[in-house]
Amino acid sequence: MSVTESIRKEAAEQLAAYISRRENSIPDILEKMEAFRIQHATETPSLSPVVQQIGIWKEEHGTGAYVRDKKQMGEWIKWASQHRISLTTDNKRILLTGESVARGSFYGNEYAPAAVIEHVLSSVAGGEFEVTDLAKSGMEPDEMRSVLKSAAVLQPAMVVIMAGNNFFYKLYGGFLNTRLASDLPVDEISCKWLKEKVDNALSLIVKDFLQYLQELFVQRGVPVLFVIPAFNLADWKVTAHETSTPVLSAGDTALWEQLWNAAREAHKQQDYAGVQKWCDQLLQMDDTQPSIYELMGEAAMAAGHWDEARKYLEAARDYTLLFRSVGKPRILSIVYHTLLSEAKKYGIHTLDLASLLARNTDISIPGRNFFMDYCHMNMAGIQLSMAAVTAAIAEQLQIPVDDPEVFYQHAAAVVPSPEATCMAHIYAAIHNAHYGQEYPIVRFHIEQAFKAVPTLTASFCRSYVDMASRRLASPLTRSFSDLFNNLDAGIDKYPEAVFHPVNGKLLDLILTDAMNDVLEEAGEITSGELSALRLSEHAVEQHQEVDLLESFYSRSTYDYFPEQSEYYISRNVRSEFNFFSRATDTLILKIVYRSKHALGGNIKLVLNGRPLYDQLPAAAHWISDALHIPANDLQPGLNKLEIQWPGTIYQPPLEAVLTMRDVLDVLSPVRGELHYLTLAVSK
Repeated sequence: MSVTESIRKEAAEQLAAYISRRENSIPDILEKMEAFRIQHATETPSLSPVVQQIGIWKEEHGTGAYVRDKKQMGEWIKWASQHRISLTTDNKRILLTGESVARGSFYGNEYAPAAVIEHVLSSVAGGEFEVTDLAKSGMEPDEMRSVLKSAAVLQPAMVVIMAGNNFFYKLYGGFLNTRLASDLPVDEISCKWLKEKVDNALSLIVKDFLQYLQELFVQRGVPVLFVIPAFNLADWKVTAHETSTPVLSAGDTALWEQLWNAAREAHKQQDYAGVQKWCDQLLQMDDTQPSIYELMGEAAMAAGHWDEARKYLEAARDYTLLFRSVGKPRILSIVYHTLLSEAKKYGIHTLDLASLLARNTDISIPGRNFFMDYCHMNMAGIQLSMAAVTAAIAEQLQIPVDDPEVFYQHAAAVVPSPEATCMAHIYAAIHNAHYGQEYPIVRFHIEQAFKAVPTLTASFCRSYVDMASRRLASPLTRSFSDLFNNLDAGIDKYPEAVFHPVNGKLLDLILTDAMNDVLEEAGEITSGELSALRLSEHAVEQHQEVDLLESFYSRSTYDYFPEQSEYYISRNVRSEFNFFSRATDTLILKIVYRSKHALGGNIKLVLNGRPLYDQLPAAAHWISDALHIPANDLQPGLNKLEIQWPGTIYQPPLEAVLTMRDVLDVLSPVRGELHYLTLAVSK
């Protein structure tokens, strides 16, 4: 046996013994494997040189540089467009990494935070500094650790990290599949219990990441600044999938609906004392519903009670992460407070963007004045934040500055082109609409785009409205080609905007309405064009049969529950479907449904806000039925069909929960399922 084989055998035996000890977790085992690899690296011959990688940049041997790896070209769009990173530089290198906030999402590579930082540093300290941008859209903690470990070879003078929004995504893997330490009776499960588990897991993730930064950089004398992102409390709304009717008895479910309707009506009438009264009663029934806190926060804002509003809106933001849907990036309170309280212990400096933005807005709660969506900032937000980041860098690296105001003055001098601003707002409108936001904020972004470049906005929106309204898959439409060939639109920077998922195309009603209304008011299109197009493409009378379970009619957003099903499922007491009709003929609705967890009761159908059928029996087995809809119950154009599932259910047939996924089924049970739902002209 050779020396190398002997070493490998010894290492394998040690590793096997280590794995066999049950107290060692998977991360412990992986760490031990890495330790074995490093320990024997010099003793194991290599047939080819080890290729180093920093993100998408691959070491180019003999040049002293890293270049973008062509094998990862599909990932290039998520990173900075810099093709080459030099291993060494005559300047002091600032290393920037982080999530999409650090990339300057929506602006593409033309206007990135790294560029603003570099400009400000160059302005106050000459050409002594350069910023290497290693931020990536969608980056999660594990990938960030890998990038930072590889990037240490670049010998940065300082490291800046903008992260925290994506930390909770780490929970969607192992955490949800975790087997509980002991079987837990169903009646001991609650949203409060789950929230505590989530917070504990996230706190450990943050502390572990901070410790890693300390060992990798701080202990080597490299200062680290952790920039904690902010959240759009004022404008980002809780989506339909992020809240649900709690599991209650029949009487309590009816009371819940009554109180919730009363609270919303009080808010509509600007009766904020009434909102508080009804919401207090709702919270006594279930204090984990984000929509209740949001309503209270909006009422407090309207009354000018800013501290109270912030408290409620932060609670709404935090309680969305109970796995009712695959959440959007956000800085949760547990991540925020853990970073602020723990970073100093590891020698890491912090910059709190939420406090910074609050100090610079009239109402102390940032909204569309600084944000494009839930967490990604607009030009004003980027300028203000990067001025503060650069000031913190200057302080740590002892760069002399006479007047602190120069940081913002230089940051404000960096602006995107009108075309980049225009398309950033259009892409923000699309993103807001695709993730459950309402007409006013979607229209706001279209209006901002039109102010920036009217002609570009008009041409893009005209093509997008046509493409989205067609039954054809988007890439097969002529309008898609028009969008793709519009170089000013820069589709390559945000392809998700037009590449609807396979079998997942949306009608984008809110978005196309906003686009259409802005163009119509500007005289760019004539009235009635969109309505006529929708009828010609989607009216039931135009087709042999319309399947309401198609994404066109059954979905309005890309929000979804993290656990999918082979059937259409509803975890809320209401399911909504859109369809178009000329209202000239009686239609026949064919339905195959079940409500396997219902405790009696009936399923009700509501059409355009009016009762249609209320005697469909709820049952655990599949039921098939055919129902007629008279022409006089229809309205020309858009119609809304609502299925109301029984409010009373029993818990899923589990004596005890075994994994976190079981917990989700207990807290957000399936109210109803559909196997078939079609409309056709009755013959």
